[in-house]
Amino acid sequence: MANQVFSIQSVFDYILTRRDGEKLIDLLEGMVFSGETKVDLSLLSSELSVLSNLIDEDLDLEKLLEEFRNAFWKLEFVNLKLAYTPTRTFLSELKRWFEKNMNGPVIIDLEVDKSIIGGAVIVARDHWRDLSIAQRYAFLLSPKRHIT
Repeated sequence: MANQVFSIQSVFDYILTRRDGEKLIDLLEGMVFSGETKVDLSLLSSELSVLSNLIDEDLDLEKLLEEFRNAFWKLEFVNLKLAYTPTRTFLSELKRWFEKNMNGPVIIDLEVDKSIIGGAVIVARDHWRDLSIAQRYAFLLSPKRHIT
């Protein structure tokens, strides 16, 4: 187990998506509101079970929740729209790529939207790129297309 001086940052290495972070916040809030004082790591979902090696069950639960919540919402989020649900391995690789190219930790805010057909729509630091197949071939799908 980790000790009292564990790093919140080390937890973010395993939080790939906004949904992961929100799940952990919800879990910790539920424990705090139910009167728990210690972290019950058995309640972690399978995707987040790796965190049981990083979080000491003896940490102050309210302090952990506050530190995590504050640090989580200060991170940079990359909005990523894909046409399918990616594997955690793929998300991990994407997260590493974004962190390398954005020079810091990021959280992927994932949205699955089959209407983009394939490719991705990415929003990061107020930059937007539509690299979807639907956008590329939108003229073919347009009802106003005329053949002359």
